[in-house]
Amino acid sequence: EHPDQRQELIDDPSLIPNAYNEILRMEAPVQGLSRTTTCDVEVRGVMIPADSKVHMLFASANRDERTWGDDADQFDIHRDHSVGHLSFSQGPHYCMGAFLARVQGRVVFEELLARMPGYEIDTTNLTRIPSAFVRGWDELPISVG
Repeated sequence: EHPDQRQELIDDPSLIPNAYNEILRMEAPVQGLSRTTTCDVEVRGVMIPADSKVHMLFASANRDERTWGDDADQFDIHRDHSVGHLSFSQGPHYCMGAFLARVQGRVVFEELLARMPGYEIDTTNLTRIPSAFVRGWDELPISVG
């Protein structure tokens, strides 16, 4: 969807780690998780009682304008990620595999862009995996030219 930014990654592969963070921010594989509060907690002026079910929407937080600015819905491989997206959660629930996922993602995009820079995704019949919690595709047809 962003050929100009893809070309930047081809021209300068050192941008790939930050671009991968942006991909994760925009297309978080896990959209949210539910938890039960263990004590009363106040969030932005709202009291949530102990033993309440709370659904955390990582995908929404990853596009929150209060954190990411007015262009939070825009894909930008140059975005500052020092604030940290929530695609791997945070705190005691931080994904144990986050480091490995980042390394694998970096290597995949380095190799894909080096070996098949002109690949194209056939977007005519894409369908999402039917899930409220996981984001992905049933199929992702790619032509390598």
